[in-house]
Amino acid sequence: NEQPIDETPLPKKIVIVYASGKWNVRKGPGTNYEVITIVKKGATAPYISTAENGWIQIEINGTTGWLSPKCAEVTSE
Repeated sequence: NEQPIDETPLPKKIVIVYASGKWNVRKGPGTNYEVITIVKKGATAPYISTAENGWIQIEINGTTGWLSPKCAEVTSE
């Protein structure tokens, strides 16, 4: 018999783009990484983690990407 795994959900956090304009979502936490896609003000995405330099990792288009802390903030859903 398979035992059920205790998957106590953590409070879901989302990332909201608050700065106007178009912002690059990158493959890594910095401007030296390749751009995956672009997001605009008001966009939201599931939060994954925050790098030491403040860049925010998100889930987007079935993959993960990074946003500058200059354009987005993490909040509880």
